[in-house]
Amino acid sequence: MVLGTILHHAVLYIIEANVLSLSKSIELSSYVMACAITMTFSVFMQIITYFKLKKIDMIESLKSVE
Repeated sequence: MVLGTILHHAVLYIIEANVLSLSKSIELSSYVMACAITMTFSVFMQIITYFKLKKIDMIESLKSVE
């Protein structure tokens, strides 16, 4: 998140010099939303992966010649 803040300021500095004037502050709610979206997506993908892995017969997969 620290690197994201630094990148945010760098990008806004470059853009502001050319054309636009944007807000330079990052609200706490932005960090909370980013964490919530990331965690939601991660949990969703882990649930999908869990059910797909339950269907695999591990003994048969070890016997394959690949």
